[in-house]
Amino acid sequence: MAIEEDDDSCKKCIYCYSDMHHSASVCRSCGKYQNKIINYIENIGHIIAFVMLFIAYFQLQEAKQERVLAKQAYDAANASNEKSIELSNSVKNIFNDIENQRNSISNLSNESKIYFDVIKTVSDKSEIIDTKINTIDDNIKNSYERVKELNEIIDIYIAITKAKSDDKDSFFRLLQMIDENHQYKNMIDGAIGQIIYDLSSSGLRLSRKIDWKKYNIDIDNLKPEDAFSYINKIPQIYVLDFLEDIWKNEKFSKLDRLDFFYEVMNNAKSLRASNFACGIINYEAKINKNILGLKDYNDWWINNRSSYTIN
Repeated sequence: MAIEEDDDSCKKCIYCYSDMHHSASVCRSCGKYQNKIINYIENIGHIIAFVMLFIAYFQLQEAKQERVLAKQAYDAANASNEKSIELSNSVKNIFNDIENQRNSISNLSNESKIYFDVIKTVSDKSEIIDTKINTIDDNIKNSYERVKELNEIIDIYIAITKAKSDDKDSFFRLLQMIDENHQYKNMIDGAIGQIIYDLSSSGLRLSRKIDWKKYNIDIDNLKPEDAFSYINKIPQIYVLDFLEDIWKNEKFSKLDRLDFFYEVMNNAKSLRASNFACGIINYEAKINKNILGLKDYNDWWINNRSSYTIN
């Protein structure tokens, strides 16, 4: 039988509503099993035993009454010699009935004992089953936590992979994880450091002369307001060359060019393109930061745009 222990983890008895240990199968207050089936079996056993005892008591009273009648018959036999044999046989039969009833009571008692032994066995097995169920529940909870942790790691690696593949949204998602003090902050911080290093290295490259007409782009007659739409139409390996040619194209006013790079800095999906735009804005702002200073570059341009005029 399970014994309740002092523990902060409790549940309510389904009968008397007393507090009891979450793994206990019997209430300490009312003595009831929390498995209703066992209580029903126990109650039925009690009812059967009570009925048997009531029958035995009734039969015993009946036996006593018959014994009185037997005595009266015996006395009558002394008065009447002719009925002595008949009365003697009746008395003998009565005593045989009493003995049979006593044997029946004994048999009922033995059956009751067997019945209660069965109830105890069922109770013990129920307790074992409850213990196994609790163990399974604990294992399921532990497995759920491990799966949840694994999913978090997978999400982080996917974001890192996308950021390394020039996805700006994934890069800023990694930055947000660091600000939220993520449990894998050190791993994310190391990945961001490598990505920033790669971005810095991508700026150390030789200028290339690209024939933009192959991509239906007339770089000399391109309208400033149309320039941004071409970023997604050219191969990614030439995006930085396209941005560099826009910056060097003095047919655009400096205001138009800076407006263009402000749009690239904030709206381009390419992480390298946004970082490159920050570098162009830095020629004017002198903030000396990279994509991590995006907010500073935005604030600078909003505060200083009015000082540039169309040349």
